[in-house]
Amino acid sequence: MRAYPLFAALLLFAGANASCGGDCPSKVCGGPPARLAVITWNAGLGPGMVSLSTPRAPHVAAAVAASDFDVLCLQEVWTAPDQARIIDALGLPEANIFVHDSFGTNDVAEDRCREDDLNGVSACMEEECAGVPDEEATLCAIAHCQDDLFALYLRQPHCMHCLAASAGRSAESIQQGCLSRPTTRVQGGGNGIMLASRWPLLDQEALALPAGGANRVALFARIAVPGGVEVEVACTHLSAGQDISPPHSGFDDWDTERIAQLNMISARLADRAGGLPQLLVGDMNFGRANGEFVTDSHLSSWEESVRLGFSSAAAEVSPPLCSSCGDNNLHGYSGRGSLIDHALLRDPAGCPEAVPSEVGKLYVDPAVIAGYDGMPVETVLSDHYGIRVVFTLR
Repeated sequence: MRAYPLFAALLLFAGANASCGGDCPSKVCGGPPARLAVITWNAGLGPGMVSLSTPRAPHVAAAVAASDFDVLCLQEVWTAPDQARIIDALGLPEANIFVHDSFGTNDVAEDRCREDDLNGVSACMEEECAGVPDEEATLCAIAHCQDDLFALYLRQPHCMHCLAASAGRSAESIQQGCLSRPTTRVQGGGNGIMLASRWPLLDQEALALPAGGANRVALFARIAVPGGVEVEVACTHLSAGQDISPPHSGFDDWDTERIAQLNMISARLADRAGGLPQLLVGDMNFGRANGEFVTDSHLSSWEESVRLGFSSAAAEVSPPLCSSCGDNNLHGYSGRGSLIDHALLRDPAGCPEAVPSEVGKLYVDPAVIAGYDGMPVETVLSDHYGIRVVFTLR
């Protein structure tokens, strides 16, 4: 955990409002300050999407339950059992946890396969993926059958949509399923988002976002922090870039889709918040470079967030922080990383005000878990590290 001196926090807050030049409104706010610790973490619990998802799940739940947070935004907790495991581990009152059920929604009737569509992919998987745990079959196909998958996409994109959305099942189950029923959305149509707080989540609202491949939502709530300060929070996971165009979202590319999602959330957050401080928390799939080893990621989306008035304390620290990092064994690569997970702040003029005072990275240490065969495996807990920002409210 990295702490700012007070003067650095004040400079950071001033920098977040630099666009107003010399006309920045001053705030003279009274009352005792309150502390708000905010964590965002993409937990990577997506069977068939991130390796070792099911073996990692109990360790993820334990790590979350042991965390020091006031607001927690989790992404990629895709399955209902994993959501229930985390809820049980947190032990919070029902009013303090918000999930939105989108399972079974937005499938498209055309997203299915004919039997001869699957010949090439099936033959490759039989050769390359025999003996692979069922949950890892999709990851194996992505690694070893790219030519066959790309050929299928060019020839029959609807079948390819079904295969991609069926991640986490055995090769046989995927093939039988896509022959018999349409499947468009990954993980059965879940959205993977969980919002939790040490205090009740007031005026809860879920906003469905236009998205290809996965159901995406933003979860909104207002939090009354002890001491009389209220904050408006949105928790989300914006679309990631992929090699194929977004299916069924109405957008030609992922950047345009992501920026549209960001603008929808921004508008709703502003409408709900009025003059309250606003936090937009989650895996944004964008960020700017900071130093030699933290690179730009979808810079146009980052620039749009700045235009909308948001700032990221985690993007300002030295030494730089990454959340999608080259030293993470679940990524399968090394070298540079990016900061794409943020607790974005937008703080309108007037009182109360929010000032970031601490920034740090969480869930970095590897753990020894029982793999699919029961043998010990050393791994980090997710393909993302968590980001924690503490705000002083007054």
